[in-house]
Amino acid sequence: MSTGFQQDFTTTTTQYYVQDAFALQDRLTLSAGFKSPKVHIDAANRVGSRAQGAITAEKSFLPQVGLNYKASDGLEAFASVSRNMRAYQPGVSGPFSQTQQAFDLGTPNLKPETSTTADLGVRFRQDALQGSVAVYRADFKDRQMSVAACAGIVGCPSTFVNVGKVETKGLEAIAVWKFARELAWFNSFTWNDSRYKSNYTDNGTLVRIDGKQVTDTPRTMFATELAYEGGAWFARLGGKYTGKRYYTYTNDAGVPSFWLANLSAGWRMKPFGMLKDLSLQANVSNLFDKKYLSTIGSNGFVTSDPNGTFATLLAGAPRQFFITLNGKL
Repeated sequence: MSTGFQQDFTTTTTQYYVQDAFALQDRLTLSAGFKSPKVHIDAANRVGSRAQGAITAEKSFLPQVGLNYKASDGLEAFASVSRNMRAYQPGVSGPFSQTQQAFDLGTPNLKPETSTTADLGVRFRQDALQGSVAVYRADFKDRQMSVAACAGIVGCPSTFVNVGKVETKGLEAIAVWKFARELAWFNSFTWNDSRYKSNYTDNGTLVRIDGKQVTDTPRTMFATELAYEGGAWFARLGGKYTGKRYYTYTNDAGVPSFWLANLSAGWRMKPFGMLKDLSLQANVSNLFDKKYLSTIGSNGFVTSDPNGTFATLLAGAPRQFFITLNGKL
């Protein structure tokens, strides 16, 4: 066994913030403030040819504003706008994944990724039904991307580029229907449209990704779960859908969508001696033994890979059974 590369990272995070809430009317509340984050990373290269050194991401003023309007006891509306910053990442997805020469040349001009996010929605509670619906939009600047330059097993340094703007918009909906004393049905749906809005240059070559979907970002996700709580007995049956995900920036290769189901059931027992809160629970994950790809891009993502040459895809776990006995002293 050999080690292709090894790095040590020390991350120091400091953040100051000011926040307060103001009652504008009986039913209308304003929340406002700002934060000032600073994230410093020191990297030391132990094995291989990847970069070492120091880098800092900081912003002195990131404002946050929110409004909440309570229309009635069971209905409220909310809206917010915020500015945020993403710190540089250690490891294979950050600037230290490059060679030392590339790091030294690019770091002086590197800017941390920032975003402006706005959302608008409602929360409701009506008899046996409760939930929320929200729409959102986020505009990112200076999006950083690590582009794998070889197959993961080789372990060579990657390319780190600034692709400019990314636009994200979407919708989230959650509903819980308690249609009987012992039974509740939970559902959540997410639609997300995240696209690169700029092209980038890699070693003098223009890479056209404007309008392409962001890697590892499914457009749709859905989860549903039926829960039973009846005295000492409880059970849950759930399913989750994950849409197609791309692992190339040009969207010429991806992994298909998949469904997963899980089942759990248990029994809450009476105290036994010094033990209390005893419960016996059985769980089955991936109930129907679905074959699917879970993690993608563990070695970073590539510009184009129609033949799957550089793909780093991890298979999902097969069906598994667990028996758990819990208790407290």
